[in-house]
Amino acid sequence: MNSQSYMLNKLYPLLLLSTMFCSCTGNKGQSVPETNLKGKPVVVDSAYYGSKALLLCGNLLFTLSQTQTETCCIGMLSKDSLAYYQGGFLRGHGHNEFQEVALAKGMDSCVYIAAFPSTNSQILSITKTEKAESINTVKDPGAWTKYDLASLPFFSCRFDVFNILSDSTMLVSGAPYEDIEHIMTIVNFRNPKLTPLDYWPEDTSPCEGLAKHSVYTDNCRILKGADDRFLYVCGEGNFAFIFSIEGTTVKVIKELYSLRPEYDYMGDDKIGRMNYTIRNRPARDFRVDANDTHIYVFLKEKDKDGNRAQKRRTSVCGNILEVYDWNGNLEKKIEVDHLGHDIKVTEDDRFLYLFSENPDTFKPEIWAYDLRD
Repeated sequence: MNSQSYMLNKLYPLLLLSTMFCSCTGNKGQSVPETNLKGKPVVVDSAYYGSKALLLCGNLLFTLSQTQTETCCIGMLSKDSLAYYQGGFLRGHGHNEFQEVALAKGMDSCVYIAAFPSTNSQILSITKTEKAESINTVKDPGAWTKYDLASLPFFSCRFDVFNILSDSTMLVSGAPYEDIEHIMTIVNFRNPKLTPLDYWPEDTSPCEGLAKHSVYTDNCRILKGADDRFLYVCGEGNFAFIFSIEGTTVKVIKELYSLRPEYDYMGDDKIGRMNYTIRNRPARDFRVDANDTHIYVFLKEKDKDGNRAQKRRTSVCGNILEVYDWNGNLEKKIEVDHLGHDIKVTEDDRFLYLFSENPDTFKPEIWAYDLRD
């Protein structure tokens, strides 16, 4: 190692800590408009049980299923009601059944279903539905187009949503095991091929390989905006950045949050995702949704009683949002009048939906906020 490399290795941890301190967000201290919004209750279908919101495509809300028979549930969501809530795609190994699924909005208003086994080690197929005009059209197998991807190599894929890039390619988190020091991959599903993107996070941990890959892909999210811009959100730390794809390279445009995960390497004992441990989790957690014009960061930094959370595991809800454009500029902050645990935003930037729970009855609730108020 030459003297210049030695000095850079010594200085990098200090520079990184300085960046974390000065810019937990890229807009620290910036003065922006602050808005208070009052929500209107959405009348929920009696079958709705408040499971994790996966995808909002037009008026169709897809949520995680809590049953053994379906991989997801679907309902028709409007500012007034969630109606016709029902089981979505069947779980199983038979024809037109799926083991586990991830979902994506297509550019032609359809839904794409990625099927994978419970081991999260392979993408089995991609299925394109009819346009998402109704629940019946999406669930109709007669209108599906299916691409078999079982010939692709084993693949570390931990996701429940992904992004369609074209009529033949998609972007997912994860990488083939032979290229594990990557965290994003382009999948060609018409002519099956995996193309890992050149990006490997820099941090102060000596942990590399599968362990580091797992830290940055487990529970992460990648969202797409307009003009071929994307947002990566890490499932640990407070780390998120806007990027573009140039060939096979990830070009970081701006970091919204710069606090990398803190983790320790547990030894090369070949136990996969368990050979690291996360330490010093920040109390703040967040959920993110986006459309072509804005990124909505929902700050989960309060406990169930509305007090400032002291630990990550008690950061179960919040009521503050930061709204960014796709250049990473913080445009405004929104405070809503109810605590919630997740959000979805309509494609036209008109309505924000807050997924919540009644503090007295513990029944799931949805609140609609008109963003033009």
